Amino acid sequence: MGATLVSYVQAASAITASPNITYVTGCIAIARLTIGGGTNPTAGGIVDGVNPYNVWFLADRTFASSVYGGTGIEIWYCVPGNIGTGPLYAVVGGGSVSYSSAVYAVFSGVAPTTPLDTHTTGIGFISNPSIALAVNFADMVVAAYITNASTPGSWSNMTDILDPGSTYPSLGYADTSSAGTFTETMSGGSGGSYGGVVASFKLLSLPVFNPQVGAFLVGI
Repeated sequence: MGATLVSYVQAASAITASPNITYVTGCIAIARLTIGGGTNPTAGGIVDGVNPYNVWFLADRTFASSVYGGTGIEIWYCVPGNIGTGPLYAVVGGGSVSYSSAVYAVFSGVAPTTPLDTHTTGIGFISNPSIALAVNFADMVVAAYITNASTPGSWSNMTDILDPGSTYPSLGYADTSSAGTFTETMSGGSGGSYGGVVASFKLLSLPVFNPQVGAFLVGI
């Protein structure tokens, strides 16, 4: 089972407003925000356009001072109590709207009560960055990166929400197969500064892993 991506939207050119997002019954919404052009810029929050509105919470954030003059990256989440369709407005604090962007994704299969499990961040300069996160079995892991590398690379073990084949990842997700350490990694990238946020969310049920067709056991 695990998490299922229901829909996603991306702010066209600025973080201030997004195309309409549609909440469905039993879903959780995740946002990846990047805020550029400032000294430790942050998003003051996400304003929900659904009436009555839903409340968004910050999972974690970090600041990459060497990426495009300083870029903040954040993951937010929302368990909507009100179902409907409407725009989202992200409030930018201390940054520039023209250097900011947002991706919003809606998932089913995630626990609606206290869904956030674990989270961490990372910054540095490396060609293929990775961030390790302690997780539980039956978690959905989401990760967001920002980098100034000439070749950003792609997720090594996650699905990209916007374009799985893109060389510029936006927001990746994966279900965990075991409790322990989940290491999100990039591959195929060139050297550059990066900042990343990784968070896990509790699933309603355990993921189902099907054995490869034709597999067999030997020596039992």
